[in-house]
Amino acid sequence: MTNTTQIDAQFRLEVEGHLLRNALDIAFRYPLILAISGPSGEGKTFQVEHILNGHRIDVEHISSGELESENAGQPAERIRRAYLEVSKRGSPDGSALVIHDFDTAVGDWGSSVQYTVNRQAVFGQLMSLCDSPEAINGHPCRRIPIILTGNNFTTLYGPLVRAGRTRTYHWVADSAHRLAVLRSLLPWIDGETSALLHSRHPTQSVAFWAAFAGQLDDSMISMALRDLGFDKAMELARRGLNPDFSSARFTREELLGLADRLANSSTQVNYLDNL
Repeated sequence: MTNTTQIDAQFRLEVEGHLLRNALDIAFRYPLILAISGPSGEGKTFQVEHILNGHRIDVEHISSGELESENAGQPAERIRRAYLEVSKRGSPDGSALVIHDFDTAVGDWGSSVQYTVNRQAVFGQLMSLCDSPEAINGHPCRRIPIILTGNNFTTLYGPLVRAGRTRTYHWVADSAHRLAVLRSLLPWIDGETSALLHSRHPTQSVAFWAAFAGQLDDSMISMALRDLGFDKAMELARRGLNPDFSSARFTREELLGLADRLANSSTQVNYLDNL
């Protein structure tokens, strides 16, 4: 069973355009940072990584957790060091510095935010890179485009995300993209059933359909163990052969029922999270 990865055309254009702008001789006219925001679970991180990997871009990743530290200045130093490291490597295919879920670590979330030295130092370091991307502390370096992802960039420090330093792009998966993702995740389901599943749960995120596919995989693995036994199923796996992972194992009603139960479970979790 093979999947065809679905990448939104405009999303791809934004990421590829950012890489190209920063590679041109006139790059000084363009923002160093591309900040992609949007609801969680819609595939921002996956699409960024897929596009970069597809073009063999040399990526230096910083996790949002690395932007929090008991040591003053350490997160800002981590950003500076990562930028210099990927710059020194000088990949002929291009380079990028990527921080996913950026706003979770440094966003202003009202009374719960901690106005720490590190938080301000992170903003200061990124602003410094934007203003002088080809020299750090007087040492020349290559310009490295930066990509940030997050849910809500209105929580960030205003001067960082102003025009000239940051290009902001808000992305929400539309109905057509979600249906295409569903079909790519489960290509063995006929088109009519895929459309019916989607129309029954039109507001569910891309992550929901990935979880749905995972549940079907679990069910089919259980069937394989029941029908074949562990040894035979493992033998097939070692030979690169899958057990019968096909729509014949489920009726349309069973698929709809599984999706309904997962949606109800997700609704309960979301409700409890908002209490």
